[in-house]
Amino acid sequence: MSSQKQRKPEERAKQPEPPPPPTPTFPRVYRDQIVSWYPGGDRTMEPRPAVVIRVNQETVDLGVIDDTNAYVMVKTGVRHVDDREASDSHREDAGGWEHNLLTNALYAVLPSLASWSSTGPDVRRDAARLVRRAAEPAEPPPPAATTTPA
Repeated sequence: MSSQKQRKPEERAKQPEPPPPPTPTFPRVYRDQIVSWYPGGDRTMEPRPAVVIRVNQETVDLGVIDDTNAYVMVKTGVRHVDDREASDSHREDAGGWEHNLLTNALYAVLPSLASWSSTGPDVRRDAARLVRRAAEPAEPPPPAATTTPA
């Protein structure tokens, strides 16, 4: 017999549960996913494609593809472009990331895919059509009708 006293179920239930781990402050992203990286975290700059190398608690580490010199730059501690916690000096050094157009298009069609009932050989074609439609830019409004004074 052990010398330790066994706890009753009521005593175990009284202990507070540990708090859940903090949730990331940026949109969900996965290792090996392609994202857009902005120099200086500035969306007005031309984005470059980047591969997510590691997902940290509040940042990601990226392999940024530099198409002008054909090499990969490793950027660590990159925050999302909308993250208000990033200081200006941090943005200047690490830049900023956001999902690329394809990922945003996929997120746009996910709600319609949840209720989707397509089956058979047309599944791939129909899914591709939904993604293409979501990725298309919004159509501009029709021109306003102009009237000439009589």
